[in-house]
Amino acid sequence: MLFECELSSQVLHTAARVFVILPELKTSSTGNILPAAEQRFPVLYLYHGGYDDGSCWVRRTNIERYATEKGLAVVMPSAGNSYYTDAGVGRDYFTFISQELPQLVRGIFPLSDKREENFVAGLSMGGYGAFKMALTFPERFGAAVSMSGVLDIVRRACHPGPQETAEIDFKGIFLQGRTLEGTDDDLFALLKKHSPEELPRLYACCGVDDRFLEDNRRFRALAQEQGIMLDYEEAPGNHEWDFWDRHIRKAVDWMLPKSHSAL
Repeated sequence: MLFECELSSQVLHTAARVFVILPELKTSSTGNILPAAEQRFPVLYLYHGGYDDGSCWVRRTNIERYATEKGLAVVMPSAGNSYYTDAGVGRDYFTFISQELPQLVRGIFPLSDKREENFVAGLSMGGYGAFKMALTFPERFGAAVSMSGVLDIVRRACHPGPQETAEIDFKGIFLQGRTLEGTDDDLFALLKKHSPEELPRLYACCGVDDRFLEDNRRFRALAQEQGIMLDYEEAPGNHEWDFWDRHIRKAVDWMLPKSHSAL
């Protein structure tokens, strides 16, 4: 079941558009619907890329089918071009996504609050957001996935190429002249803060023709230096939906045990 919600956000001072995939209600072996207290689905918070919104995953991939097969709920918020950050000029999307959104959706839908049943993933800008969320709050998530992620935000924001400059207002988000390196917006700095056993499972993938491939390779190299387990994959493809559809299916299978399926 797919729901489109307009949630009243005190943080954003406006309505927040969120899309939610919810599996069918769980039933017992006799076919009876289980009590409300037992209707707690594992949940994936799934982030979009720049110049898109939460609906893109449903419009352009088969995520609803992949999630339903696993009995997985999926929450897809819309965050504009915010880089999932409390912007210097703009709204506080990181606070909304990290603090307010989980409370709002759990108040409406039967979603698990267990660490091992909470996951976060995203593509491009959303890949950065997913890893930022997992590295900031590692105690909340069992696993995190970045697909074609903009993982080296220091390089991208401080020295953007023509394409990035045209796409995203990095100066407005991160403030012109601000030193990003070593801050809580820098994934490399966040990765260095934690011991391997503190972190959720991490998976990153990128197409071999993707312009963010070097970002991903640098992140992998740092993870290796820090002794942090990172499942990493390079595969044929560019910054494109065919690649992301294939790999969101892989990601869902990777997050949940093979034995896990809808009841």
